[in-house]
Amino acid sequence: MLILSHARLLSLPTVTQVLSVVASCLGLFAFVRYMDSRWAYIPYVFSITAAIAAAAFILSRRPIFSVFAAATFTVMQGLASYVKHHLNGMALHVYDLLFTARDGDLFVFLVEYYPMLGLAALVAIGLAVTGLVVIYRLERPVWMAPPLRLSLLPLAIALSSATYPRAQTFDSDYLPFTAGYNASALYFSLGHIRNLTGPAPIREHFMSTKPTEDLAAAPVCGRTDDKSDLFLVLSESQAPAAIGPEIALPDDVRASFRSGDGRVRALHVETFGAGTWMTNFSVLTGLSTADFGWQAPYVNAFMEGRVRHSLPRLLADCGYRTVALMTLKYRSVNEGPFLKSLGFETVYDADAMKLGSFGTRDSDYFNFVEKLVADHRKTDGRPLFVAMQTMFTHGPFTARLPAAQDVGSAPLSSDAELDEYARRVVVSRRDMTAFLEGRRRDHGPRGAIVAEFGDHQATATKRFVDPDNLGRETTDFRAKMYETFFAVHGFGAEVDYAKLGDRIDAAYLPARILAATNLPKSAVFDDLAALSQRCEGRMHLCLERGAVNQHLAARHQAGFLVVD
Repeated sequence: MLILSHARLLSLPTVTQVLSVVASCLGLFAFVRYMDSRWAYIPYVFSITAAIAAAAFILSRRPIFSVFAAATFTVMQGLASYVKHHLNGMALHVYDLLFTARDGDLFVFLVEYYPMLGLAALVAIGLAVTGLVVIYRLERPVWMAPPLRLSLLPLAIALSSATYPRAQTFDSDYLPFTAGYNASALYFSLGHIRNLTGPAPIREHFMSTKPTEDLAAAPVCGRTDDKSDLFLVLSESQAPAAIGPEIALPDDVRASFRSGDGRVRALHVETFGAGTWMTNFSVLTGLSTADFGWQAPYVNAFMEGRVRHSLPRLLADCGYRTVALMTLKYRSVNEGPFLKSLGFETVYDADAMKLGSFGTRDSDYFNFVEKLVADHRKTDGRPLFVAMQTMFTHGPFTARLPAAQDVGSAPLSSDAELDEYARRVVVSRRDMTAFLEGRRRDHGPRGAIVAEFGDHQATATKRFVDPDNLGRETTDFRAKMYETFFAVHGFGAEVDYAKLGDRIDAAYLPARILAATNLPKSAVFDDLAALSQRCEGRMHLCLERGAVNQHLAARHQAGFLVVD
């Protein structure tokens, strides 16, 4: 009788419902297999999906709805990861939900730059929610003894733990995010939650390494009259390696990537298509973001106040006025607070400069710097360090910016997006050339050094510059897609161009600049300069990785790198 009474409450699934669930699972399998290309991750993804379904069933008592809700969530987060990986080369991570999702300035940026993407996301979410609501209302709840129903979730969690794909090496822990295992990356990152407040992953490189150098010595500042002004320009999305001969760029634009000695120099970065702040981090700190593993996209948040010797800190300690210019708002990706923690006296964001973001010409930022320099010379006798960012060549490249239209009617490329990108490069390079000419005419009483670098390549160039790496399987930061450039010019200041090198990782750039000029020196950057020679310009991928680890251990021992 008890069974019969319960049977009245139990709505057995129809053949159609069973087939729909089977079809859903098969579709999910195909989706995960396509997104990840790794069999080892599929059981884990299905285990997590089962855990989500179990939680939904506990609350709803609707098995069909629970399966579809879990599968929908897995697909939606996978698509979100795919888009994120396409835009900045890093798949979705749980820290995006804990940190990035609370970044209102970043959302404003995404809406401003990628409005159609935001609209598509809203439509997809709306359709998914509508479909799940319909399924929920059509399905009758089934009865299952509460202890049995509640046991489903811990069983699924235990299965997830058993199928978790264990990383065998430091880089394999990083690979799912750079290689774009988009169906599993977010779920895989759940294993990193325990590290959110613990030691930074970079510590794994040197935790058992004994430092051989004492880097705590005071900086060598030199005479005040010998301290040249330094202008460090981050040229957004620019890389001569990505601008092949098939793009009809004017000769003056191609020549503008050269240093003062006429040479084009390669800079290798550790991000593609976005992640400007990551390259900026490396250049200002002399650290590889790849050494931070999965924390690489979040170094501005994790390392605020923990990098206690940097390029701006050295110059500030030697009497420089230090100024940073941001193209976004102060708290976007925590960059403003991080820059302040590095030793910048003043940080101007987009609001402070009264400049927008999308479509703002580089000349607008340069004009702000020119006014800043003029005011500084009237009121402040200190040498000046200005680290500035630009924005005009930032994607997307689906819309024609007015200034880019002025380049001319003849296409620079047969590919529409590449043509728009190339037009923006023309405008940007000519703005940069004008800024250099201004420094040449008025370099100040101590002389001026202008150093420029590309933060990453543009998404528009990947299929042209590096077709061999169109797949997602590379953490080789010497691949062509990770190559940008750096250039140095001296105006009224000597530059030993031979000391710059021709091909270096971004983390070595400050050390090479200091070594080649009359700028202040420190034990940290002297050691980095020597290390760059020993490692042939490589840091994260140095063939003598032990030497890099010794340098990191020495910085940690001196209290300059806090990772505990």
